Amino acid sequence: MSNLFSFNQREHGIQIDSGKQENATNAAFASLRIALKNFFSTYHVSERYISIERNKIQREDEERLAGYLSYQEKYLQTIFHFHHFMELLIKDELRLINPILAVKLETNNGRFIMDLINKGIDSGKITNQTVEFMVAVKRLKSLANSENKLADIVKKYDKILSDLNILRNRAWHRGTYVLLYSELDRFIGSNVLPCILDCIESSVYQGSEKYWKYKSPKINLDPITKIIQATSKESINYSEVAFYKAVGLAAYNIPWEFRTLGKYKRAAERKAEAILGSDGYEVLECFVCGEKSLVTYREDDWEYDDQYQPINGWWRIYEVECEECGLKMDRSLGNPKEYGIEIPDLWLGEED
Repeated sequence: MSNLFSFNQREHGIQIDSGKQENATNAAFASLRIALKNFFSTYHVSERYISIERNKIQREDEERLAGYLSYQEKYLQTIFHFHHFMELLIKDELRLINPILAVKLETNNGRFIMDLINKGIDSGKITNQTVEFMVAVKRLKSLANSENKLADIVKKYDKILSDLNILRNRAWHRGTYVLLYSELDRFIGSNVLPCILDCIESSVYQGSEKYWKYKSPKINLDPITKIIQATSKESINYSEVAFYKAVGLAAYNIPWEFRTLGKYKRAAERKAEAILGSDGYEVLECFVCGEKSLVTYREDDWEYDDQYQPINGWWRIYEVECEECGLKMDRSLGNPKEYGIEIPDLWLGEED
């Protein structure tokens, strides 16, 4: 007997509806989470290949980074899934007005379609195929200045949605085409994220944060809001943006509240303490998840006298990593106080 899997949609798989927000597509929230996680992850894949120095990144470094598959994967997932989220959001809004608006017809003018609906549209012109992204945008945009708030928002962000669609199509249909690291920061931070937040607030997706957003970090900041603010400045500090991306990615890994019994410690705390068994490590309370599991990694170089006492040397913390939420960053980002984040300096060190 063959073990070849023959898919049958009546027998295989299950439909997941639990936790679904009314009139919203579950896949939209999954896509938004995937897009944000991959955008946040671009900092980590860049660490080995580019030097992020405040408001300057060498273009030749960015071009080299763009050639690596690790960056391309994160970039493509970011663009594809932001695009997919917006497509589903707009189609769900069209369906809420009238289901016919979301399917393929001979016209894409929303007002004309509504007139046809009111007059009694010919059912022979209706298909089960939903419209493509820019057709959905065009239909909703044509309903601007009506009672639908999202139509006016979509009209406001028409250029950004068009750019997102172009980037998606260029990557999908014409081989690998990517924005450079700093260009992606600017496009997502100053264009896409404000668009998405405004669209959510003005659509049927309003109040859906629990389905797609990370838990609030212990330091009480919102990485998305901070990235929007940082990329809206005339001179962008890419180290600051990278800091918020690292925090945002870790915030998705903050565990749900649970209690250990008796004297038993959390696994992350035990692992962090095990690492402490080697010289040059210290464990701090993580400013994202709040657990005592943030390991600091130290490097040093010393000369020694005849009694093997250290002289003429230096030491410094070069990286931190949390064993609970996975927060990871290196000293190139600078201390958080430089961005107005009031936590103790991370990048300690001294020279003799």
